[in-house]
Amino acid sequence: MKKQLPPPSNWQDFEDLCKTIFGEIWDCKYTIKKHGRIGQEQCGVDVYGYPERGDDLYGIQCKGKDNNLGKALTEKEIDTEIGKARNFDPPLDVFVFATTAPKDAKIEKYILKKNIESRRSGSFEILLYDWDELSDIIQRNQSLYNGYAKNKRYDEQTSIEVAFSGESSSLVVHPKYLKTTYKPTKVDVNKALERSPIFGIRHAPIFEQTEVNKSWYKVEATLKNTGNVPLNNWKLYLNLDDSFEGIDDDYQTGAFGLKLLDIELRTVLTFDEEKQILCLPYKDQPLVPKDSKSFKWWFLAPPKTKRATVSWEFLSGEYSEEGKIVLIFEPEYKEKKEYFIIDDDSERVEREEFSYLIEKAE
Repeated sequence: MKKQLPPPSNWQDFEDLCKTIFGEIWDCKYTIKKHGRIGQEQCGVDVYGYPERGDDLYGIQCKGKDNNLGKALTEKEIDTEIGKARNFDPPLDVFVFATTAPKDAKIEKYILKKNIESRRSGSFEILLYDWDELSDIIQRNQSLYNGYAKNKRYDEQTSIEVAFSGESSSLVVHPKYLKTTYKPTKVDVNKALERSPIFGIRHAPIFEQTEVNKSWYKVEATLKNTGNVPLNNWKLYLNLDDSFEGIDDDYQTGAFGLKLLDIELRTVLTFDEEKQILCLPYKDQPLVPKDSKSFKWWFLAPPKTKRATVSWEFLSGEYSEEGKIVLIFEPEYKEKKEYFIIDDDSERVEREEFSYLIEKAE
């Protein structure tokens, strides 16, 4: 028979514990939130979240109050909190009583009765988790057990921040493109041919200069440990959407397209087909609190791209998180004019063409 764990010694720790427990079992540990602060009207809800990233909103009333921890719930208390919860905005789909009190058959029966009444009236479902059940959940979940039963410090916080060029939600980028305007003209054909680079005589230089695509754009990704726990065996994935045509890292390429730096020493790896970038620690170094690591990568996006999304996923031995950063395109154009000859004024229509900016290497 399992030995029951002791409840928290104060109501603040019990609220934190409820947030952790239900965030874990509802698979919403990164989005579950505590509601309001001391002194604010909370409409009977201390913690709320959307389990399994669904649309149903769950609210939790944490019944643990300092010296009254372990004291049984009363029917009057239950009625009062249900009444408050009906005013929660947006409306709840499920309302949970979580209590440090031991199992009580009378209160369980009353909760079942109130649940049936609530559901028949078209309102939320009502559930009860007493300390017997919460203790059992903790002991059946290894991470919860490690955090609670083994007295792991509750002030340990694991969090990270991912940013592109200092921006964590959206970044304005300015890639360069070529804007060619084709203008119609009525001129002497021979003179037009003399001016045209297509038909005119061109002398090739003795040494051909290498052409480069200057539409590639560099981004600096920064990963910062904003918590107070060292993060080990970590990696950061950047997954690019279909807006991107090419990606590359910041390492030089030698003969046969091979990277010059030994792969074991590189901290950025790009996978073109998957449109994925993998950022790694140098020689498996942990990411200590307040420290940050930077990674440079390049992208190529077609002209006229307006927005693109990079989804990121951070994994480590202690913690994982995911998010996304939107790139907003405000391109810069090098303008070029081309002329074409027309015979009829009805053909006098200008047109524009946008392309990658290909120029001789400097």
